[in-house]
Amino acid sequence: MQIGLSLNGDQVTLEETLQFARQAEAQGFASIWVPEAWRDAFVPLTAIALQTSRIRLGTAIALALARSPVLMEKAAASLDELSHGRLTLGIGPGPKAWNENWHGVTFHPPAAYIREYTEVLRLMWSAHSGERISYAGTYLTITDYERFGRPYRERIPIYFGAVMPRFLRAAGATADGLCVASFHTTRYLREVVQPNLEAGRSATGPKQEVVTTVICAVDPDGDAARQRVKGQLAFYASIPYYDVVLDLHAFGRDTTRIREAAQRGDSAGMIAGVSDEMVEQVAIAGTPQECRQQLARHEGLVDELILTSPSFGLDRAEVVRNHQQLLAAFP
Repeated sequence: MQIGLSLNGDQVTLEETLQFARQAEAQGFASIWVPEAWRDAFVPLTAIALQTSRIRLGTAIALALARSPVLMEKAAASLDELSHGRLTLGIGPGPKAWNENWHGVTFHPPAAYIREYTEVLRLMWSAHSGERISYAGTYLTITDYERFGRPYRERIPIYFGAVMPRFLRAAGATADGLCVASFHTTRYLREVVQPNLEAGRSATGPKQEVVTTVICAVDPDGDAARQRVKGQLAFYASIPYYDVVLDLHAFGRDTTRIREAAQRGDSAGMIAGVSDEMVEQVAIAGTPQECRQQLARHEGLVDELILTSPSFGLDRAEVVRNHQQLLAAFP
C-alpha cells in the first residue's frame, strides 16, 4: 500500500502548498492530490507540476457538472502534458446545492451522468489529426468535436469520487479507478465499496485501483492529535450524504448531537459530539508511531492511502503545524 498526500488549501497558502509538495516528493510520497473546495484543482496542481518531477498528481475531486466536457478535457490534457503524463483525473458531481445554487447548472443523476461524461472525455482525447467525434447520450450530446492538437496521452486515467452504491457500481463498470472520500471506515470499504465495485465490473474488465483519503493528525501528544481531528469528523457527520457510512456503525448518538449543534451554528458543540469511537474508526490520529501503526488497518483494502490534514475548528497555525508533523511522520 502506497501513501499519498492531499493538499486541500484550507488556511494554507499556495506558497506553503508548493513547499509541502516539494517535501512530499523528496520524502518518497507516491502522490499529491488537490480537491476543489477552497481552490480549484488545476491551478495548484499546475504549480506543483512545475516544481516536482516524479510524483503522481491527482484531482480529488474535479467538479464535472460545473465544467463542460470540452473544458475538462482541455484542462486535464494541458496539465498532463506539463507534468509529462503524471496526472490522474479524479472527477465527481459535487454536492447538488453547489451545482444548482452556485454554478447554475442542472443536477443530473450522478452515476449515469458521470459515466456519459467519462465516455465523452475519452472520445475527445482521440479526436485529433483530422478525426472528429460525435456523441448522443441521455444527458450529453456532442457534434463533430475536433481537437486542434494531439494530447500528450490519449487515455488519461479517470477515477470516480464515489460514495453511494450505485455510483460505486458505475465506477466498476467505467472508471480506471476509485477515489473514496475521507469520511469512511474499513467496514464500509469491505461491506459497501468492494462488493459494489465488483458488481459493476464486467467479467473481463480490469480491476480498478482504489485510493482513499483519510483524515490524519499527528502530534507528539497523541491526545492533542485525536482532539484535532474531531472538528473535521463533525463537519462530515453533519452531512446526510455520509449516512451510508454512519449507518453501518453505532454512531447514532454522535450524529444526533452533531447535527443538532450544526443547526444551532454551534461549532464547539459539533466537535463535542464526536466520540472517541468515531475518531478510532474514521481517522488516523496520534503520535507518529501510533499513526504509522494505524495504517495497517487499510492493508489489503486499498492500493493507496491519501493523508489529508484536518482544518475544521482549527486556527491557521494548527493546520500548518499538522501538515509539517504529518510530513515528518510519513511515509
